[in-house]
Amino acid sequence: MKTYYLKTPLKDEDIAKLEAGDTVYLSGKLYTARDMAHYKLKKLLDSNGKFDEDLNGQAIFHAGPIISVNRESGEYKVISIGPTSSIRMDPYTDMVGEMGVKILIGKGGMSDSTTEAMKKHTMVYLLAAHGCAAVHTQRVTKVTHQYWMDKIGMPEAMWVMECDNLGPLIVGIDSKGRNLFEETRKNSKDMIEAISKQTHCKSK
Repeated sequence: MKTYYLKTPLKDEDIAKLEAGDTVYLSGKLYTARDMAHYKLKKLLDSNGKFDEDLNGQAIFHAGPIISVNRESGEYKVISIGPTSSIRMDPYTDMVGEMGVKILIGKGGMSDSTTEAMKKHTMVYLLAAHGCAAVHTQRVTKVTHQYWMDKIGMPEAMWVMECDNLGPLIVGIDSKGRNLFEETRKNSKDMIEAISKQTHCKSK
């Protein structure tokens, strides 16, 4: 297992070298997006609209941050940020991959459809430790602007931030198709079946 220090925007060669189990510390621009932000983005693209941001080489954090706003200066500040369950964003992985996104960050893993999209677009999924919002918050150095807060609320809005060595983040799905979460599910299932067979044999 290796440790990498990456900075957005990223290229395919930056992503291709990452393998499941590696550790990543991420710096540069960072976008947050949960269910509704992805939905708003899809709706915009479906209507042939153009998103104001260039997401090529960028990272999306599945997170709903708490943000304070200075009423006088209008300056934003992150109070707390931590990962949300990524599986809900599964239907949108191919879409953001088409837009050039290279990294997704969240918790809990994603499914085979995301694994295939990551192979197709040379992307990776990084696991951010949950319950460590204070640590993640310290790595956000600036919040520049947001999209859709007035329509979908603070946690669901897409926030544009700058981060400095956000991590440690673990590569849970790499661009070659290895998915640690699916491997764990399969191994757990195999173990349960083996234990069940042993118990059944002893009961005879």
